[in-house]
Amino acid sequence: MHRNMRMVFSVSALILIVVLGMRLSAGAWTPVNWLMLAIPAVVCLLVFRCFVFVFNFSYSLACLLNGLLLAVTGQSVPGWLLGGLMAAYGLRLLWFTWKRTHSDSYAARMERIRNDHANTPIAVQAILWLQCTVTYTFHLFAVYLAAQQALVTNAVLAGAVIIFCGIVLESVADAQKQAAKTAAPDSFVSSGLYARWRHPNFGGEIVVQLGLITVGLGVASTWGNLLAVLVTPVYVVILMVYQCRQADTCARAMVSSRRSPSICNAAVACCHAYDAAPAGIPGERVKMRFITNGYLRAVLCSSALLVCGVQSALADGDVPNPKSVEAPAPLDCAVIEAVLAAPENYVIIDARSPSEYDTAHVAGAINVPFDSLDGYKGLLPEDKQQPIVTYCRSGRRATVLKNLLTEMGYADISVVPGGQMDSSGKALSFKCGD
Repeated sequence: MHRNMRMVFSVSALILIVVLGMRLSAGAWTPVNWLMLAIPAVVCLLVFRCFVFVFNFSYSLACLLNGLLLAVTGQSVPGWLLGGLMAAYGLRLLWFTWKRTHSDSYAARMERIRNDHANTPIAVQAILWLQCTVTYTFHLFAVYLAAQQALVTNAVLAGAVIIFCGIVLESVADAQKQAAKTAAPDSFVSSGLYARWRHPNFGGEIVVQLGLITVGLGVASTWGNLLAVLVTPVYVVILMVYQCRQADTCARAMVSSRRSPSICNAAVACCHAYDAAPAGIPGERVKMRFITNGYLRAVLCSSALLVCGVQSALADGDVPNPKSVEAPAPLDCAVIEAVLAAPENYVIIDARSPSEYDTAHVAGAINVPFDSLDGYKGLLPEDKQQPIVTYCRSGRRATVLKNLLTEMGYADISVVPGGQMDSSGKALSFKCGD
């Protein structure tokens, strides 16, 4: 890995370690988060078998297992959709990596990798284990937040579509490259997608990360959450662009000098799931098919515009999809009457936005917006058994907040549906009837 990329990787991991510490100190690191950390910690032990494995096998296993974890524990449409997509992505990548590392065309490279591993100090391997563990822990953090919020927003849908397109593009590109290398290991791949685009496999990876970024921008409402959801996908995008440029530089050198492919391959760092270096002299056909061509620019620009468009729409006030969360059932009149009779015995939480809260709210209620819980944890009661009553306009945002508070360990939470909200006076209140 080039010195600049090592620096980017180290800084990214350091930022995520700080984010992890902040979430731990704020009590925001849930049991699911511990599992999201434990999975990479275990699969990244492959670094001690072969240091390159931590960048391909460990990466794909972390995506697969954490994707399944979030699909199962999220218990929401975003969790099933996004977690399932990332699990499928990890499974496909794991299978492709296994087949490639056991192929005849990759045998010589594997021999060089084993020799490099033998010369890698154990301290370096340990540092790689730590950096990759924390990096992979936060890779799907946007999926985790989306699953917890349980809202099928524009960002979730757009992100899922982008991720799916990236998986399809990468799958087709990898299949075409593997087939071409199996048929002619020493030839330059210039058929299928590679006839018009030098690096469609890297392009697919970039599109997948842009999908995660899209979801992250839609679900993160604090700086801490933004760092948690963006750092790893942005790092992977930077890494893919770097790999493309390295392969392009290598190929150009081969065209001009007609050197042996082994010289070129040795110049390309093996720091991710894919081998960027072409295994043959490309000749004249490859002149304009590098990272600088218009195809990758089009993918990057269109995806970036989509990300910005989704975020702009959300910034203007994204309204929860009414179909994403079922409206809560009416509360028993005895509960409503108990809250009205002795509100001091309850923590009443308004799950709406601060502007809605300022306009009118239930007397004695505190404002904890359902999509900004991390920034309001200091307002929550220390006693997890304290009775809590949440409300919003219809009850759906309050239901999302209830799910988040339950994940934190709060046990006694009631949601007041919209039909039991009384807005006839200057202040909001509760009423028994529906």
